Amino acid sequence: MPNCPPRIKSAKIYHENNLFVFVRKGRSIFVRVKNYDKQGPEDLPFEKAIEHIKCESHEKRVLFSNKFWDNYNEIRKNLETLSESEKENRTWQEAKNNIATILENLPEELNSYRPFLETLREDIINYRTLSDYTIRRIRNLQLDDNNQYKEFKKVVDNLRKDLGENYLKPIRESEQAIKPEVIIAIENIKSAYEQEMSQ
Repeated sequence: MPNCPPRIKSAKIYHENNLFVFVRKGRSIFVRVKNYDKQGPEDLPFEKAIEHIKCESHEKRVLFSNKFWDNYNEIRKNLETLSESEKENRTWQEAKNNIATILENLPEELNSYRPFLETLREDIINYRTLSDYTIRRIRNLQLDDNNQYKEFKKVVDNLRKDLGENYLKPIRESEQAIKPEVIIAIENIKSAYEQEMSQ
């Protein structure tokens, strides 16, 4: 989406009445949907959400329904919860728990690794810039004292080499890195009749 405006709001005819809001936090994209016949907003995987906002190039934008702004503002109220609870999948949660356990039990002889491990944990909690592959490596990391923690050192040294010792610094210094930002809001309107009634 490099050529898209930073924020997009639109509406189209669809077979359901709902609102999809795409939120960027760090390098991750989250989706919240509000079905107008249900009580509150729900989270949805990005891949599933895409199917609901697709449209043909010749389709024209329609006016928002009279429910758009209330539902849009309802979704925006609690965007901070996207970071750690509702949208954090199992792999990220396991990686976060694992690195916390490692830091808690890190032996003194491995203290030189602590700053980088703390940077990884900070990234997982606040920024989510790491690839799924890297997250799996962190999830599987073990403090195995066989051969003087040889495997542990190898994995962390490779991560440090791949990412850079201070890779998080420029991201940490950017306000946009930690602030959830709505980038796309698409309203689906069930019928042309309802669209006309909202004018």
